[in-house]
Amino acid sequence: MNRQKLVFAVAVPRDFGDQTLIWTIVSHGRTETVPGKLSPILQIATARDDNNVAPKVNLGPEQAITFRQPATLSAMVTSGRDAADQERGRGRRGGASRLTIKWTQYRGPGRVTFADPSPPVRDGRAVTTAMFSEPGVYVLHALADEGSRGDATQSGGIPGFLCCWTNAQLKITVTGAP
Repeated sequence: MNRQKLVFAVAVPRDFGDQTLIWTIVSHGRTETVPGKLSPILQIATARDDNNVAPKVNLGPEQAITFRQPATLSAMVTSGRDAADQERGRGRRGGASRLTIKWTQYRGPGRVTFADPSPPVRDGRAVTTAMFSEPGVYVLHALADEGSRGDATQSGGIPGFLCCWTNAQLKITVTGAP
């Protein structure tokens, strides 16, 4: 099982305070609960901190492919920090981009095998292929990341924990061979 960042969010009232929220899921006859509290290191307020700007990602339209043929996965990824700087009239900040993307299977009837689950982002584009073990409808998850892996200055002192990423999903329909 993989742990993913911000795959979902829960909105709470402004006066939630230090209450505990319990998320409960029942699957295959097992009940799991996860408690959660508000924490300042989990709150990203881009209006106050222009370093906390998530990258933009576009995975393109849904795809339909024939079983045993690979799906080409092309992600257009742009720096959220660069876009925020341009909007503020600052131009590009120096330094190389730390954009990465990681593909995983979110759901589907069979297994998905990626040629490269973390293809390099070059000129804002990352491309890989995926093979599917059986026909059906699959949802793939792409995590576009800009520096949260180990940047303790952006994460309240916790390396690899916070800022700045975007989750996106792509639906692939795999039809049986003709």
